[in-house]
Amino acid sequence: MKPAEKPAFVVFEGMDGCGKSKISEMFAKQTGAVLLGTPPAEFAEFRGEIDAVYSAHENNGLAAQLFYASTVVHASAAAKKEMKAGRNVAMDRYAASTVVYDTIARQSGFPDEFWLGRVFGGIAVPDAVFYLHASDETRKQRMEERKEKGATDEESIRKAKQLAKRYGKVLASLEEKYSWRVFCVGNETAPEECVNECAKILAQLRS
Repeated sequence: MKPAEKPAFVVFEGMDGCGKSKISEMFAKQTGAVLLGTPPAEFAEFRGEIDAVYSAHENNGLAAQLFYASTVVHASAAAKKEMKAGRNVAMDRYAASTVVYDTIARQSGFPDEFWLGRVFGGIAVPDAVFYLHASDETRKQRMEERKEKGATDEESIRKAKQLAKRYGKVLASLEEKYSWRVFCVGNETAPEECVNECAKILAQLRS
C-alpha cells in the first residue's frame, strides 16, 4: 500500500508589488492549499496601530522587528497545525521578507544570522520558496492600483536596488546555510503562467 503523500508547504516572497498576495491566493485555490500569511490575517485590523506605536518612538526598530518576527513564528505554528491535519499550505511572505525589511525599514541592529539561525531556527521549513519578481514599473503600477497602501510601498520603490540585493543575500543564506529550496519566478504579465510555473516546480520536487 502506497503511503499517503506528505502535505506540501510553499512560500511566496518578493518585493511589494511583485504579486505575492494574488499569486499565493491563486496557487492556494488551484492546489487546494490553506492560504496563510505574515503578519497573519488576525493581526490585520491592529497592524496599523501597532506600527504607529512603534514609529512614535525613536530607535525603536528592535521592538518593531520583534513583533514582525513573532508573527512568523506564529504563522509557522499555524502551518504545522494545518499540515498535521493533512492539508497543504501556501504562505504569503515568511522569514525572508521579515529579515529583509528589518534592515530596510526597522533596523533592529541584529545580524541576519541571529534571525535566521536562532529566532527562526525552529520554524516550519517550506518545500519551496518562490521568489517572485517583476520590473520596477510594473510593481509601481500595481501598488498605485491598490485600494490600501502597504506600510512599505514607498520604500519598496525608492530602495528597489537595495531591496533586491538584500533579498538575494537573505535567500542565498537560507539555501546555503539552512538547505531551503529557493526558485526565482517571473510575474510580469500573466499571473496564470506564474502560478502554473510554481505548481510545476513543486510537482517536480515531489515526484
